[in-house]
Amino acid sequence: MAQKRLIQYIEDFLEHVEIGNNQSLKTVRNYQHYLLRFEEFASGLKPEDITLDVIAKYRVHLNRLTDRFGRPLTRTTQGYHLIALRALFKYLANNDVTTPSAEKVELPKAEDRHVEFLTPTAAATLTTLPPPHKNTAQRHPPPRA
Repeated sequence: MAQKRLIQYIEDFLEHVEIGNNQSLKTVRNYQHYLLRFEEFASGLKPEDITLDVIAKYRVHLNRLTDRFGRPLTRTTQGYHLIALRALFKYLANNDVTTPSAEKVELPKAEDRHVEFLTPTAAATLTTLPPPHKNTAQRHPPPRA
């Protein structure tokens, strides 16, 4: 029996995620985007040929990749790519296709979050602002009795 190409497994996986896992279409679309980016990077490798070294090189590739505005991908976005890859590997393992273990795909450390709070003066200013413009109120009419 001829082995499927990676793209065929990705298509099968996306159908499984949509139907079998009952994921939203947005999730399926995001997984498709992330996995097609991996497939393009892997350039025709069969799933059996994917090694931890290939994944490590893919992580470097993601780290150097820029978005359409020329900005590098955030660690969070890189993580989303790798989460999709992990999900694909779990699916393949459940279907007896040899790939690296999903647990071996390490995720980047999360970026530190910076939370800002309103100062007491800013909070007081917000409470003294006039009501929203008339047109804004019309967008949300009161409920009918």
